[in-house]
Amino acid sequence: MNIKIKALRLVGTVCICVMLFTAASLKSSDADQPAAAGFLLGLKGGIHVVRGTVNIAAADRYHIQVGDRVVVDKGSACEAVHFAAAKLYSLPSNSEAIVEPGRIVLMQPNGARKEAVVVKQMARQVVARAGDAHSAFSGKILGVKARQAPTRLSDPAPFGAVGEGPILLTWRNNIAASHGASNTTIEVTVTPDGEDDAVLREDLPLDAVSFMVPGGALKAATLYRWKVSAAGAGIGLNQTGGPLWLLSQEERDEVAAVEKEAADLHRAAPGSCAGDMLVALTAEKVGFFLKALDAYRAVLIIDPDNSSAAGSVQHLESLTHRSKRPGL
Repeated sequence: MNIKIKALRLVGTVCICVMLFTAASLKSSDADQPAAAGFLLGLKGGIHVVRGTVNIAAADRYHIQVGDRVVVDKGSACEAVHFAAAKLYSLPSNSEAIVEPGRIVLMQPNGARKEAVVVKQMARQVVARAGDAHSAFSGKILGVKARQAPTRLSDPAPFGAVGEGPILLTWRNNIAASHGASNTTIEVTVTPDGEDDAVLREDLPLDAVSFMVPGGALKAATLYRWKVSAAGAGIGLNQTGGPLWLLSQEERDEVAAVEKEAADLHRAAPGSCAGDMLVALTAEKVGFFLKALDAYRAVLIIDPDNSSAAGSVQHLESLTHRSKRPGL
């Protein structure tokens, strides 16, 4: 590891490495610039950041620092990501928040401080929007009683959000004719979350490892569950799948903006993990779980001791049923 990387890793906490610098400080190489503790997003109405004696009208993705007061005007609202806490907070209308080293608090009328409402604990809980990652087998599928043996279908992708373009469902398939299932087919279904009737259902050859979803078959900003399953004499029950939804245009724009910002950070400081951490946090927030997992792993390549990224990788590997195998 070169000297530049080592120097960058000394700044801030191990949790977020050089991401603690603002984009401006990275580009200017100003080592004395105070570290960023997080950033604001989803701004609606008037949001101001009071830093010392300076009152700043905040914009989306504005970087906040420890000690900042975030003032949310009446009728306004925003969210805030706190890097060290790995939390996404909600800041309500007509409130004043203080950025502390390990959390964001709201000032109470009596002068007390209370931690702001946590919208999401980054990489430490299953995202409510996705629901349970892999629900238990129902006991019967295609008329065959479920077994408790390991499934021969695994590693479903995508698992979570997808952007524009054709949607290719893929999985690892370890079923073979030698298992006595030469006449068995694989069934793929896509069902709106909470409903019983599938919007897509297709029978595929036994050795299939992918299925292209027909264009226009799914609606944006709608949560679906997709599943690939096979059952028959000699193989028992096998199935895998996961949550699936098309990002809204607003979410796609947010991801695109973050990826552009991350590219700028990579150019400004090639040895930092700032861009990768920014992509990871945002990807996880919108449900791009596999993209988030890749980004967190990229952070660990640069900073193997990053405990926050390591915890995130462990959680997302469990959530998506991914192990750290080559090619994943």
